[in-house]
This record gives sequence, structure tokens and C-alpha cells, in this order.
Amino acid sequence: MIDLPLSKSARAEVGQKTGGFFRPSLGEALSKTIIYGNKPKNIESFAWSLAQRLPKVQCPIIDKACGELSDNFDSQYLIIECLRRGVMYHHGSIADTVRLYLENTFSKSKKLKYLVCSATF
Repeated sequence: MIDLPLSKSARAEVGQKTGGFFRPSLGEALSKTIIYGNKPKNIESFAWSLAQRLPKVQCPIIDKACGELSDNFDSQYLIIECLRRGVMYHHGSIADTVRLYLENTFSKSKKLKYLVCSATF
């Protein structure tokens, strides 16, 4: 479990949305933070809850990835907005080509600070 500083109300909201599986945090990530989950729905829900509390980041690598994902998939794909805020998620229900692309993006961008994933990473 990860325990990161959040207000009590924010902690309760995220815990409720993820069935209490995660103890979220929004501390200053110095490098990369990996948060493991076990269900794609919980992973995506937690990643989105975390992303909503973070400011958008400026990064050409992330901008390129968001553009390519938007052009080749649905522009409403949740991962796109998460990426724009420095959060990525990764699980077995994501197509292999997209997962590999996301892994590459995560390793290249210093602005992607949080990865919420299953054991597929």
C-alpha cells in the first residue's frame, strides 16, 4: 500500500471509489512512483482520481503521445487526460501495442511521475 498525504475528504473519496484498495497520495514525487492494483477498473479509477488532483504538465513527449492516442483511438480515451497530468495506468486489458507504447513514453518522460498498474508492468 502507498500512503501519500491527502486531505481526509480526498482520501475518503478515493478510498471509496476504489473499494479501499488504495491509500492515495499527492506528495511531491521526486522521480517515478509505481502504485500496484489488481483490477483494471480500480486501476483506472484510482489513476483518474489522482490525475484530477494534479496540474497539467508541459512535456513534448506527453503531448506527442496524447496526440497519437487521440488520432488512432478515441479522443475521449481516459489515459489521454491522465497522461496530461503526469499519471499513466497500465493493465492487461489495454491492447499490447498501446501498453508497449505507454511503457516507452513512461520511460522517456520525466514529467510522468505516477504509474498505476497491475502485475503486467
